[in-house]
Amino acid sequence: MPHGMASQGHPFNGSQRNHVTQESIMTGPYASCGATLVDMGYSAIPIMPASKRPGTMSHGNWYGDMDWSRFCDRLPSEIETAIWSRWADAGVCVALDKRLKVIDIDTDDYELREAIESVLPTPLVKKKGQKGYSAFYRGSDAIVSRPYNLMLAGGFVTRVVDLLAHGRQTVLPPTIHPDSGKAYEWITDDTLIDTAIDDLPELPDDIASKIADALRPFGEVQDHRERASRGEDVFGESIWREVNSFALANLDSWVPNLFGSDCKRNRDGTYRARAFWRGVDNFNVGIHPSGINDWGATQSYTPIDLVMAAINTGYFEPAYEWLVKQTGYKPSDDDWTARYVEVAERLARNSKAKRNSLEEALQQPAKEDRAPKQEVVEPVAAVPVRAPRGKIDPFTPKAAGGLIEAIANWSLDNARRPVPEFAILSATAFVAAMFGRRVVGPTGAGINLYLIGIAGPGFGKEHAHKSLQTLALDAQMSELIGPGEVTSGSAIEKVVRRRPCFVMPWDEIGVVLQSVTGSGSSSWAKTIRKVLLEIFSKSTSVWSGKEHADPTQDSSATPVHCPTVSILGMSTPTTFYKGLTEETMTDGFIARLIVVEAKERPVRQDAAPLLVTPSSLIAHIKKARADLPRPASGNIRSVNMALDRPILHTVPWEDEEAERRWLSIEDWQYEQIEEHGAHDGLIGRTAEHVVKLATVRALSRRPSDPSVSIDDVEWAYAFVQRSIDSLENGAQEHMAGSQFEELCKAIMRELRQAPGLEMAQSQLVRKRGISKADDRMVKAALDRLTVAGDIYPPEAKSRGLRIRIKTEEAA
Repeated sequence: MPHGMASQGHPFNGSQRNHVTQESIMTGPYASCGATLVDMGYSAIPIMPASKRPGTMSHGNWYGDMDWSRFCDRLPSEIETAIWSRWADAGVCVALDKRLKVIDIDTDDYELREAIESVLPTPLVKKKGQKGYSAFYRGSDAIVSRPYNLMLAGGFVTRVVDLLAHGRQTVLPPTIHPDSGKAYEWITDDTLIDTAIDDLPELPDDIASKIADALRPFGEVQDHRERASRGEDVFGESIWREVNSFALANLDSWVPNLFGSDCKRNRDGTYRARAFWRGVDNFNVGIHPSGINDWGATQSYTPIDLVMAAINTGYFEPAYEWLVKQTGYKPSDDDWTARYVEVAERLARNSKAKRNSLEEALQQPAKEDRAPKQEVVEPVAAVPVRAPRGKIDPFTPKAAGGLIEAIANWSLDNARRPVPEFAILSATAFVAAMFGRRVVGPTGAGINLYLIGIAGPGFGKEHAHKSLQTLALDAQMSELIGPGEVTSGSAIEKVVRRRPCFVMPWDEIGVVLQSVTGSGSSSWAKTIRKVLLEIFSKSTSVWSGKEHADPTQDSSATPVHCPTVSILGMSTPTTFYKGLTEETMTDGFIARLIVVEAKERPVRQDAAPLLVTPSSLIAHIKKARADLPRPASGNIRSVNMALDRPILHTVPWEDEEAERRWLSIEDWQYEQIEEHGAHDGLIGRTAEHVVKLATVRALSRRPSDPSVSIDDVEWAYAFVQRSIDSLENGAQEHMAGSQFEELCKAIMRELRQAPGLEMAQSQLVRKRGISKADDRMVKAALDRLTVAGDIYPPEAKSRGLRIRIKTEEAA
């Protein structure tokens, strides 16, 4: 039957439903029913395993899908469902179009459920996950999504129901619930598999207000937003619970005043802020009506706690008074508390977690009078980022287009070992430096980039630097090339004050990283990292540099305007990752880097002994720079004068489609960080990198009238997605916190590369990274890997002891 045509309903009893669930264990949830659901007119799409999020599979690995909402406006094609049905572990969900509606009741409290059900038509189809249930309806496009929270006495918040409509999705049976480990199940005789949407009961257009009215006797109805940490309900511990609740409900009245320019307001009324008291640059603090979390420090706050941290006080009183003044809060009367306290207690007792929170708050002594508890922290397994796949290969000259394409082709044609990734990195770095301190992107970001190329020996890494320097010299733009080596942060500042826009060609940047991040690093070397952290975000603002001890030198009086410093670094994987530490992976340093590893060894070709830029390419470069619109006022010479404020040309979005695509990337970034806070150090600047690279490509394509198109955004995201993969995989394979861990990683690396994934121990101990370890440490490492399930127990054979990697690890 063609997709999109509803089949006739057929009898489907409970035993048949169980049969489908058992079948799905063998074939996969999507394979068991996805195509049938699409035939019935429902937009069934795949879910990543152990998740509630739509995803796609590529080369055996799962990745998130940022564009799944396109299926809210069209049915999947027959080809798409055929491909998805081959993904054995794919779950299934339905993307909601403008007719299908879902009432997701997320409470097991009988009285609340009865109240909600009293305003709903009797459902024909229901499914159940971990708690509550979801009922399926049809309705007009006047019905839009709306979440419902109940705010009860003391700031106790409980989520009770969601109205889901166009643009949302809901997981279907027989997908496995990620928390319970059990399959979702249909709890009605009828299911979506045998029920056409026209047969579902219809919701009235005013259903949202009817649900709100039904809930009001139980508490104050508020819009619900997922709590950023673990989705748990809040029950305040301080004696000022009400002011905390009032502040969360009125963020605009106090958050901007507390953070000033260190916060950003999101479209939904929430905020992202910088924890300036920790001395960080990233906007890691998520401020929502349902809670506040600092993802960089893995810490949650109440509003009072946040104010205490921001104003640097250890006392509640001044923070409380500040909040009261900013929000205009007035203590509520006792009637409000009396009205809802009974409901709060009853709801809390229905959940063990909530009951414990309530009893602790009501029965135990005040917090300051109790002895601190020894909290046991369970180790958390690293969760892969699984960044959504880019739609193109950005490391081909044709995909880049414009001036980048011309430079990359020239670089590849004249390389003895042509590596496309490095040619694109070099060309992008040059174009970014050439237009640096002249433009600003559509979001206000500059175009300085920290680009790192990684590959083993024999990849011709030096050619990328040679191309960059030759271009600058032959085009008479030598001022664009900065130092290839510096000994301190002061050295970088010295160059910036002379010429504020340049790219540093750093060979073996891994060695530089080791010198600036290692425990034995000199204080001077460590200032390099500090300056690189600071200056990255200053390319469209002001940087004061280092304050000198000499009273006659006041650097803050002569700040540098829009310092635009880029990096083109090269390294081997081992050297690069040896220079990284847990601190650099979490403090925002790594998030500033765009790291691309080339793994396909280049084929050697003939090349001229001397690299010369052809006159046609020089003319192309000079014309591109001259074509950029000049400021209506101001001196063009200010571009190269550090103390003068340059007038920047704004590169706008080409259209709304380009901006929406970039916003979807930014939304994915924030959602991923909120779900897995540890990812912030890796993907915390994804959206920023994308808009920087997209702006550079727009300048490369059409410098006379540059604007960022959706193709620019797609190219830039594919570029950054490759970087996320390179960093994540490289850190897992090469980074080690100790010599012993480094030895374990070296053993695994050699086994992965060995024929048949196994090797004689006599050969293994002679390999690089293993040969210098003594026999006792090698044995301990093999024992650790065996216990961890990474290798099989060493097996004695006629030719000696054989070590074999487990196939699931290799996969």
